[in-house]
Amino acid sequence: MLVKRGFIGLLSVALNLGAVLFLIPFISLYLNEEAVGVWLLFITLGGVAGLFEFGFYNSILRLVSYTCTGKKDLPKEGLGDITSLKENSKSDIFNNKTLISLLATTSIVYLIMAIFALLFLYLFGYLYLSSLTYLNYSTQEILSAWYIFSLGSVVNLAFSYLNATLHGIGRVNLSNISIIISRIIFIIGAVISLVNGMDIMAISICWLASIVILRVFNIIFVAKNVSISIESLFKISAFSNYAFQGLWSNSKKMAIVNIGAYMISRGSIIVANYILGVEEATKFSLTISALSFLIIVSTVPMSVMFDKICSQQVLLKKVEIRNLVRRLYIAGVILFLLGSLSILFLSYISIQYNTNLKFVSIDYLLVLIVIFFLEYTHGFSATYLTSKNYIPFVNASIISGMLIIMLNIGFSPIIGLWGIILFQGVVQLSYNNWKWPYEMYKDLKVSVN
Repeated sequence: MLVKRGFIGLLSVALNLGAVLFLIPFISLYLNEEAVGVWLLFITLGGVAGLFEFGFYNSILRLVSYTCTGKKDLPKEGLGDITSLKENSKSDIFNNKTLISLLATTSIVYLIMAIFALLFLYLFGYLYLSSLTYLNYSTQEILSAWYIFSLGSVVNLAFSYLNATLHGIGRVNLSNISIIISRIIFIIGAVISLVNGMDIMAISICWLASIVILRVFNIIFVAKNVSISIESLFKISAFSNYAFQGLWSNSKKMAIVNIGAYMISRGSIIVANYILGVEEATKFSLTISALSFLIIVSTVPMSVMFDKICSQQVLLKKVEIRNLVRRLYIAGVILFLLGSLSILFLSYISIQYNTNLKFVSIDYLLVLIVIFFLEYTHGFSATYLTSKNYIPFVNASIISGMLIIMLNIGFSPIIGLWGIILFQGVVQLSYNNWKWPYEMYKDLKVSVN
C-alpha cells in the first residue's frame, strides 16, 4: 500500500507543484527573465489563498479518518470516545451519516472562505503588483494576468475539501490521479501557448482551466464513494453547527500556524524582491521555491499515509504507528537527499552553461539545504502530533514567523542575502527544529511502552 500510494503521491506532488516550476525554462526561453520573476511572484502571492483555508483541510482529513472507524462523535480536541471501534467496510463509509453531515457543512464553509480569499487577492494583488516597476510589460497586462491566475487559486481553494474527503476515506489515489490529469493538461496547454507566442495571460488562463477540470473529477469521485448528492453541497439547510464546531476548534489554530509558516517560507521572497536587485531576487526566489518543493516531496510518504495513522490512533494500534512513522521518516530523508543532490547538479549545470535560469551561489545554497532539512524534520514531527487531534505549536509558529520577518525588514537591507538566509535558520534552530522532533519521540516511546 505504501509503495503504490507513495508512487502515485510523488507523481501527483511533482505535477501539482512542479507544473508551475516546470514552465520556468519555457518562460525563460520564449519570453524573458522578467517574466520568470513575475511568474514566481504569482506563485508566491497565490499561496496567500491557502491561508484562507484556515487549517480546515487537515481537520477534515482527521475527522473523516476517525469516522471511518465508526466514530459517531466529532471531538473538538483529542480523540474523544475511542471504545468499540473498528475499520468500516466500503458500504459503511458510503452511508455514514456523520460523514455526510460533515461534508455538507464543510462545503458551505469553504464557499465562504473562497469569497473572502478572492476579494483579498484582487485587492492585495492590485496594490502590490501596481507598486512594482516592469521593463517589458505594462502594469495593466500584469494585473489582468494576475486576476485570472488568482481566480484559479480561489476555485482550487473552494473545492479543496474534496481532496481531504477522498484522502480521509482511504481513496487518496483517486484524489492524486485527479491532480495528475489536470496538471498534465495545464503543462501541455501552457507550453503550446508559449510556443505560439503567447504570454503570461495565456498561462494564467491555462491554470484556471486546469483547476476547473480538477474539481470536476473530484466531485465525480466523491459522489461515487459517499452517499451525498451534488445538490446537498453549498445548501444552508444542510449546515450542522455540531460538525462545524468539531472542525473549527483545531482549524483556527492551524490557521495561525499557516500564517506563521507562510511568513517563514514565503515572506523572505517578498522581502528579497524589495531589497535585492531583480536578478538576485529571481535567483533567490527560484532557490526557495525549489527547496520548498523538495520539502513537500519529502513529506509525501507521511502525507499519503496520514489517514492510516489517524485511524490507528483511535484504534490504539501503538506498535503499528511507531513502525509506520519510522519507515515514513526514513523514506522522506532519502527523498530529501536525492532532491538536494539534484538541485546541486542543476545549479552546477546552470553555471557551466551560463543559462538564464540560475540558483543562488553554492555557499548560500549549501546553507539553505541544511536549513530546509531541519525544516523537513520538524515539519514531519509536527504533522504526526496533529494525528492525535491537537495542535501544540501555534504560538511557536506565529512568533517564529513574525520574528523572522521583523529581522529581515530591520537588518537584511544592511546585511543582504546572508541576513535573509541566516535569520530563518537561527530562529528555527532556537526552538522549532528540536522541540517537535523531541515531542514526537516522547509520544511514540510512551505510546508503545
